[in-house]
Amino acid sequence: VKNKTFADFDNLEVKIKAMLNDYSQIRAMWRVLDFNGNNIVSLAEIDKWAVEQYPLLNHKPALMRAYKATLAAGDKHDGWVHKKDFKTLVTNMFY
Repeated sequence: VKNKTFADFDNLEVKIKAMLNDYSQIRAMWRVLDFNGNNIVSLAEIDKWAVEQYPLLNHKPALMRAYKATLAAGDKHDGWVHKKDFKTLVTNMFY
């Protein structure tokens, strides 16, 4: 098992920031996350996505905080992260 380092997080942050500036990459990331195509995702789907796509971000308490912060920032307040809140979610996963 490889230990996580700040350099690993920094490198992933640069990669994700670049992806978030490219609409086609954002859409591709969303399609992987929202694999059933209903335009909303649950905490379980977010967790699965992080584990499979970005294992460095696989930290349950941090994912829960990102999820809750994204819900609080959204306007639906229905317990789901909506497609329009995806960039917020990804940002919250780092900060």
